[in-house]
Amino acid sequence: MPARYRQGDPRWGAEILGYGPSTIAGSGCMLVCLCEAARELTGVEMLPPMLNRRGIAESAFLHSSALTAKLATLAGLQAGDKVNAAEPSLLRGAIGEAFRTGGLVILHVDHSGDAFGDHFVLALREEYDASGFKRITYADPATGREAQLDAVSLEGVTTWGTRVKTYRVRGVRAVHKA
Repeated sequence: MPARYRQGDPRWGAEILGYGPSTIAGSGCMLVCLCEAARELTGVEMLPPMLNRRGIAESAFLHSSALTAKLATLAGLQAGDKVNAAEPSLLRGAIGEAFRTGGLVILHVDHSGDAFGDHFVLALREEYDASGFKRITYADPATGREAQLDAVSLEGVTTWGTRVKTYRVRGVRAVHKA
């Protein structure tokens, strides 16, 4: 397993994201997810500052917010439409379809309890754990590690340093090799 990219990596964390004011460390989770997806799906090593600079040159940002479909194209990917839903079954269906068709899934997760998405992670695969529960393994750009969500409830617990966060999936976007 390759080392996962992390937003706060000292090599690029302080770089201004898009047109600012945020940095890659502060708000670059979508950018880092697209770099991970490019590496997984195309085999191309697309480091976050490279994609950030391409995105700036091609107007793929609105301030520090990524225009996801455009930024994905610059990474050699095709991003599907975002599916937002309060009903986990609709989200599970979109996740399953992406995996069945050879793609990965960007998960928009809430970690603050406000029912809105606060963060993006990249779902890499579905699998069963040792207890027989179906899990979704994802790369988390906040930590640079892989972790797992329950594939039924679409919830999981992770840690950011010493802070425990509960992730709840609120939206999904499939990504495929272009």
